[in-house]
Amino acid sequence: MNKSTFLINWLEKEPLKFSEMNRLMKSVKKGLHGGWEIESKWRGGRWKLRRDYQGYWNTSLCKLRGGDNPLIEKDENGKYAPTKRGLDNRLHPFKRDKKTLEQIRKSGMEMLRRKREWKENNSHRIIEFVEFENADYKLIKKVRIEDI
Repeated sequence: MNKSTFLINWLEKEPLKFSEMNRLMKSVKKGLHGGWEIESKWRGGRWKLRRDYQGYWNTSLCKLRGGDNPLIEKDENGKYAPTKRGLDNRLHPFKRDKKTLEQIRKSGMEMLRRKREWKENNSHRIIEFVEFENADYKLIKKVRIEDI
């Protein structure tokens, strides 16, 4: 389980505002058995009183709430709760869906095709020869010759 999974599980029970999510994530640490838990000094709701949370986990929160199919969404009260996709992907919160993976694959194949075309149209050889040489210095000249 990672911090994103911890947050999604928390939001299922108690929806939070954006600033509250930052405070919560700042108060979470890895426990003895490898899971994430709230530090002892912040338990019992004391994490809500933190003042040093500004901008702590913003980039990861933006990844969870951004895109076409977000994992968390704001409800009518202005608090964030997990979406159906967020609940389904708890163990892999940053996993890409099939549509996104297909787009990435197509763009990669297109880039590979363009690279092959460029190589075929711009193939050339580089011939090296020594122009000057003495005991301390060696000057190598490179000449590019187009293949036809």
